[in-house]
Amino acid sequence: MKRQRMTQTARVEQLLRRRGELGITAADFLLPDVADGGPPILRLAARVDELRSRHGVTIVTLFEHKGDARVARYVLREQHFVTASMPVNAPDASDQLLAPPPRSAVLGWEEA
Repeated sequence: MKRQRMTQTARVEQLLRRRGELGITAADFLLPDVADGGPPILRLAARVDELRSRHGVTIVTLFEHKGDARVARYVLREQHFVTASMPVNAPDASDQLLAPPPRSAVLGWEEA
């Protein structure tokens, strides 16, 4: 049975996750030393764009200067979601929507 190869996009995402804050550059996917041992990827920016737009991955682009050239370094930013729960005895938000407006200390709520 023939083993299915990873797509270029999957290879880029895998290396981004493995490298962490170090990130990746186009040079990481060029011959002779392709970072993941696979065939070269010549359009890294296109693969990064695909990860961002189609897969919702957050990737930051940092620009570095190497001599006269400007090199893009891509770094994965993990999204961390915080789940909060309301205490059992907390008032329901819908109750607050139906409550009368707060009273004014000077005028009272009718005139406020």
